[in-house]
Amino acid sequence: MEGVRQRQPDHRECALILGMYRYAVSTLSWPKRMLAKAAGMPGDRDGGIELLEFAATPPAGTATDASLLVSVVYNRERRYAAATNHLKQLRERHPENRLLVSNAAGTALAASQPADAAQAITAVLTSGPRFDQPAVLGERAMWFYIRGAARSAVRTPGAAEDLQRALTSEPRDWIRARTHLELAKLALQAGDESHTRVQLEAAEHYGLRAGDSVPVESARRLKQQRHAR
Repeated sequence: MEGVRQRQPDHRECALILGMYRYAVSTLSWPKRMLAKAAGMPGDRDGGIELLEFAATPPAGTATDASLLVSVVYNRERRYAAATNHLKQLRERHPENRLLVSNAAGTALAASQPADAAQAITAVLTSGPRFDQPAVLGERAMWFYIRGAARSAVRTPGAAEDLQRALTSEPRDWIRARTHLELAKLALQAGDESHTRVQLEAAEHYGLRAGDSVPVESARRLKQQRHAR
C-alpha cells in the first residue's frame, strides 16, 4: 500500500488502509509503537486522520467507509463538531440507515448536547423501528441508553424508565456498564446511598468485563467522592 501510494498519490483506497493503520498504531503504548515501527508500520495520528479525510472525499468509492471511520476517530479525539459533520454527510447519502442517527445522537450526548440527542432518538423510536431485525447486537438497548442518559442530563421525565428498558433489552456489556452508571447518578441525586452503591459496583463490573475504561473510571471517581464526604 505504501508503494502504491508513492506511485499514485490520489489512490484513495490506499489512503483508507494506510490512514487506518497509522492512526491505530499511534494509539498504542510506546513499546508497541516502537515494535510496529521496526516492522515497517509507523504510527502517525495526524497523518492517519489526514489520509482518512482524503479517502472520505466523494465521489470516491471509499467515501462511506472512510467517513464512518473518521467519525469514530473524531469522537475518540473529542472533536465532536467534525464527527457530526461526517455523520451528517453520511445521513444525506444513506437516509434509511438508522444506525447513523444513533451515532449522531451518541455524538451529541458526548458533546454535551443532550437535548439534541434525546430529540433525534425520540424521532426514530416514534416511527416504530424493527428492533426484531437489529442492525447490530444490542441495538435496542443502545437506543434507550442514549435517550435515558440524555434525559437524565437535562432532567426531563422518563430517564429512569429508558435506562431500565435498556437493561432489559439484551445490552452489550459496555452499554450495560454505562447504563448502570447513569442509574447511579440518578440514585445519587435522589439521595439513595444504597442504590447508588449497587449501581456503581455494577457499572465498574461490566465496564471491566467490556474493556471500557470510561464507566470504570467514572464509577471509581464517584465512589471516591462519596467516601470523601
